[in-house]
Amino acid sequence: GMRPTTGMRIAASRLSAATIFSDNFEDGSISDWTVVLGSASGWFVTTTEAPIGTFHTIARDTGSETIISRNISTAGYENVVFDFWWSTDTNLFESGQDSFFVEWFDGNNWIEVFNFISGSQTTYTLDSNVLPLGGSNNSNFKIRFKCSVNQPTEGCNIDNISITGDLISQSDNEYPQFSNLVENPINNTGYSSGAIYRFNSTITLTNSTAGIEFN
Repeated sequence: GMRPTTGMRIAASRLSAATIFSDNFEDGSISDWTVVLGSASGWFVTTTEAPIGTFHTIARDTGSETIISRNISTAGYENVVFDFWWSTDTNLFESGQDSFFVEWFDGNNWIEVFNFISGSQTTYTLDSNVLPLGGSNNSNFKIRFKCSVNQPTEGCNIDNISITGDLISQSDNEYPQFSNLVENPINNTGYSSGAIYRFNSTITLTNSTAGIEFN
């Protein structure tokens, strides 16, 4: 007779990191971001102020705080990493007056990963953040950048944002199902040397793998 078996099980394993989201603003737009304006201005895309490529997004002389945010689902991914490049304009940030914050949302709370409140950093610098478990497999994941400055030469610059993670592998714990089985000759027929034995079957629930065992 014959009976179906799974040919293999897919073991849980880490796959190579995948890009979940990225934006280098090279399309010259932030229309797919949500921007909350400050009292004087908000985030905008420009070619000035030394972007890494041609464009980047900056905030200048905002008055009150301006925020740029984005909803990004990390569903199906684990070991999530949030990277971005940042710099400031030439004028020094003054503690208590100017601020530059970066946060991510776990579905319940905004969690800070970066803050800059004094001094200046006029060349772009990478900030890389390996997020805790709350950043993994999260359909409510968000990121945001907040800037509050009060001079035309004070500002926050952002470029080359990326969210990466490992695909969560799935284990095959369900046996495939066989139907519409046709045997020739029929099952339990005596073996005949030189005869051709055939069967046809529809196989479902295979999770891409299935096997047949003969005995």
